[in-house]
Amino acid sequence: MERNVGFDFGYGRIKASDDIGNKVEFPTLLALRSSNKIVQNTRQKYLATINNKTFAVGNFAKVNKIVKEWDKAQSLNKENFGVFLGVSLFEISRIASDNSDNKTEKINLSVGLPIDYYSEQKSELIDMLKNLEIDVKMSDEEKKFIIKNVIVSQQGVGAFTALTLNTKGELRTNIDDKLLKHGGALLDIGYRTV
Repeated sequence: MERNVGFDFGYGRIKASDDIGNKVEFPTLLALRSSNKIVQNTRQKYLATINNKTFAVGNFAKVNKIVKEWDKAQSLNKENFGVFLGVSLFEISRIASDNSDNKTEKINLSVGLPIDYYSEQKSELIDMLKNLEIDVKMSDEEKKFIIKNVIVSQQGVGAFTALTLNTKGELRTNIDDKLLKHGGALLDIGYRTV
């Protein structure tokens, strides 16, 4: 199976969606676990084994008293990025529940970078993600995700594109004529990259 996914590694929240509208969002919190036993907060679903290491992800990381503040250097850490991406892809696949027994999904991935980091990190991010394989186990279910294609854009460009184009890349028919004729302002209120 092949899936198109947009992914936002925000300093405050992780956000991802596929091209049919399945979405996932959770806090950008991560803790490495020495055990995959849940000792508190049994309702939390983001306990994941990624490439043979177990992590508490999202709010469940708070239970482990390890709350990381993300900065520019940590954001391109392949392991951290892979954990958040793996959990997001797994959850989108679960939400889509297309009744596929396929344990491997190929992903066409679109990610955005803050404008200040775009020129210096675009190539590095593509190199890091292209052909990345992420093995995920959550709730006794296993899946493998293979990143086949990567598109990196400036975050504001992605928001404007989503507003003006449909999933086929065609101009939306319901766009306000004033926006097309006179333009507008786009405010991307981020966690620490406004």
